[in-house]
Amino acid sequence: MIKTTEDITSTKKRISIEIPAEAVESEIQGSLKTIRAQTRLPGFRKGKAPMSLIEKRFGKDVEGEAMERLVPKYYSEAIKETGIVPVGQPVLEGGIEIKRNEPLAMTFTVEVRPKVDITYEGLKVKDLETKVEDKDVDETIKRLQQERATFEPAEGPVADGHIVVMDYDIAEDDKSFKDEVFKVGSDLLPAEFSKKLTGVAKGGTVEFEVAFPKDYYAEELAGQSRNFKVTVKEIKAENAPDIDDEFAKDMEFDSLKKLKGHVRERMEGSQRDAVARMQKGLLVKDLVDAHEFDPPESFVEGELENMLAAERSKSLANPADGTEGEGKPEFDEKAKREEYRPDAIKRAKASVVLDIIGEREGIEVSEDDMKSRIVRMSMEANTTPENLMKYYVAKDGSLEGMKQAIFEEKVLDLVLERAQMVPEGKPKDKPKKKADKK
Repeated sequence: MIKTTEDITSTKKRISIEIPAEAVESEIQGSLKTIRAQTRLPGFRKGKAPMSLIEKRFGKDVEGEAMERLVPKYYSEAIKETGIVPVGQPVLEGGIEIKRNEPLAMTFTVEVRPKVDITYEGLKVKDLETKVEDKDVDETIKRLQQERATFEPAEGPVADGHIVVMDYDIAEDDKSFKDEVFKVGSDLLPAEFSKKLTGVAKGGTVEFEVAFPKDYYAEELAGQSRNFKVTVKEIKAENAPDIDDEFAKDMEFDSLKKLKGHVRERMEGSQRDAVARMQKGLLVKDLVDAHEFDPPESFVEGELENMLAAERSKSLANPADGTEGEGKPEFDEKAKREEYRPDAIKRAKASVVLDIIGEREGIEVSEDDMKSRIVRMSMEANTTPENLMKYYVAKDGSLEGMKQAIFEEKVLDLVLERAQMVPEGKPKDKPKKKADKK
């Protein structure tokens, strides 16, 4: 069945297959007999039409259908026979032409994962320190206090921290705004704005000029000045709860001590997660740098497409004319492909390395792994698991992308677990480079 196999590169092979003539003819004749048994032609009873007429009328369709069945079947058998593990869909070279009573020849190119002897035992990585200070806990508690604060009408003029309900005009833009809410002292507007409002009584009007910094988030105002006319309609003062045991009980903790302990634990967990992500990134970089091989081009192209898709989305959200969702992309896609290619190659190599380690260690992604991830992500996105799954299927065509992400995370967890921790500040040894096996 297999005529030849040829190595094109370390990640691409050419397979020539020949399906015996008798197998092709048997498939065609079987289909023609089935059609004959189910067909009534004029002048003949059902199933009694001459085979010559059946073949004349249905022969070409049957040949096409036979090819659709035979090609995948013999391709799969050829893959098993050679032991090749493709990493993408095969590409047919030339075409396929059925000639009755002759072998059916076809040639495919397939991408394969390179053979790389990955060394990952005993890798060294910096043991980054995690530490939560008392002041960090206190700041978090104060933010929780602010979230539960109420605002009540205040006596006297505007002061720092007050909430002001105001109407204002901008002379240069000929614009007016009604019932705008602003917290005095916030960085939503330049500090000069809050300074000019301070001391104004309820019902009072004040006019002033404000210079916006060059790095102001609203580009249309950055580096410019505007003249404001502001009328203060309401002034409200913050009424925050005391930080004590009662405050903790309102948050379903027995005491302030237990609330602080919970906050500290969550912050320490976040720090540990951040450190682990950093360490995994360093380990992946070391693994990629230590093993010389070419990744499959389809892997590289897939990474490039992901990077370009992100760039397109960013460009469409921030078009040249400043109108969201409109305007042409601001980037040259051809130039960006060249710019991103080195990073895409590194990402593709990382995928190969993690796949090899995962297979060697027998790492699998279970249904429970998938369900847990879907539930967690749906909660974070404030949607239902069903809607999240629909989104991923619509976006990627399946949940394979999510499954691969979970797989790679599990592999990295194992690599990190087996790594040797080096105290921060001490240089670590890097694994020696290994070349791919052709």
